[in-house]
Formats: sequence, C-alpha cells, structure tokens
Amino acid sequence: MMSRLKGFRPILHYIYHFSLSGKRSLVLTAFCLFEIMFTFTLSVLISSIAGDEITEIGYLEGQTLSYIFMMTVLFAPLLETLIFQLAIIEITLFVFNRFSFPKRTSFAIALSSILFGLSHWYNIYYVGFTVLAGISYAVFYLIARSRKDMNGYITATVVHAFSNLFGFIVDDLLQLM
Repeated sequence: MMSRLKGFRPILHYIYHFSLSGKRSLVLTAFCLFEIMFTFTLSVLISSIAGDEITEIGYLEGQTLSYIFMMTVLFAPLLETLIFQLAIIEITLFVFNRFSFPKRTSFAIALSSILFGLSHWYNIYYVGFTVLAGISYAVFYLIARSRKDMNGYITATVVHAFSNLFGFIVDDLLQLM
C-alpha cells in the first residue's frame, strides 16, 4: 500500500502546501461570506426594481443542470478571472507604473470591473450588477496579490466560483423544488 502512495506524494505535498490553513482560510472565508452577502443584497435590491428577469441568461435556458453548473461555477470563474482580474489589472498596473500614473490601482479596478460588467450584457441591470461584483473581485484579487501567503488569481477565482455557486443554487436548484 505504501508503494502506491509514493507516486502521490508530490500531489499530496502540493495540496498540503496550498491548502487553506491559518490566516489564508480566514481571509478567503471572509471574502466568500462578504461576496455572498453582497450578491444576495444586490440581487434583492435589483430584483425589486427590475423583476425576476434580471437573472435570466438566454444561452443557458434549456440546458441541463450539470452543463449550467460546469459553465457558471467552474469554467466561467476560471476564464473570467484570468481575463478581467489577472490580465487587465496586471497589464494596466504595468503600463501605468511605467508612466507614474497616479491612482493607477483605482483605474485598474474601474477598468477591470467595467469590462467585466460589459461582458455580461444580458440586460442593463445585469451589467450594473456585474460591474459592482467586478469591483469586489478586483479588490479581492489585489488584496490577495499583495499578501505573501495568498495567490490573487486563485483567491478571486474561488470567491467568484462561490458567488456563482450561490446564484446556481438560488436560481437553478431551488426553482426545481
């Protein structure tokens, strides 16, 4: 049995060192809880103004729950965090650092979140909602990026995935009951 585990040692070592321990787990849990409360509050406010069609996403209509889960909870956070937090924020900070542009972090957050929101053009309310969500993802990315014990990309991806998981449960699973 031990000889079989030898091949898994590097994987187990990686999981152990990048697992949530100590302050990292506390910070990530706080980010996720904040994002879920923020998403819930914003959803209630916007739904009271716009109605329930705010959460309707046309291309997901008629798809299986497993497909919706894979796209919204797994694939979208990985790709969108790569594009809108990692790439846009890092490129913006790099370019603006070269020219000593003041308020470069604020501009990077604004640019990232506006482009994130515009990429979710299902209706104007959803764009506004995702711009605000994009601000929180960008801030979480930058906070985690500045810490030596956290990875900004992984942190923002996990928070984004938890937010989408919350939406998946509320919008898709609970409507089946």
